[in-house]
Amino acid sequence: MNYDYGAVLKETRKRVKLTQDEIAPLIQTSRPTVSKLENGDRAVKLDDFIKWLQVVQSKLQVTNTMPADLGVALVNGVDVIQLTQMLTQFVGGFIKFI
Repeated sequence: MNYDYGAVLKETRKRVKLTQDEIAPLIQTSRPTVSKLENGDRAVKLDDFIKWLQVVQSKLQVTNTMPADLGVALVNGVDVIQLTQMLTQFVGGFIKFI
């Protein structure tokens, strides 16, 4: 199966409301490199993918998860933002119940 990692990177960047200019220094690269990664003009190396996921994870304020877990969820089509919101509401409701 051939997966479009560039599309995953672009979608996650947009979901955390970062521009290419904003994410570039956070992942220690240039804005043109970000564009090439997102457009599939440059292969996504594992270390770039992990850095990207770490930035996304910090912006989503997802706790108790590893960037690799987040990556697996994203690659498998899980809407991480919706899942985080749902779990936050569930835990908040459960705490009120107790």
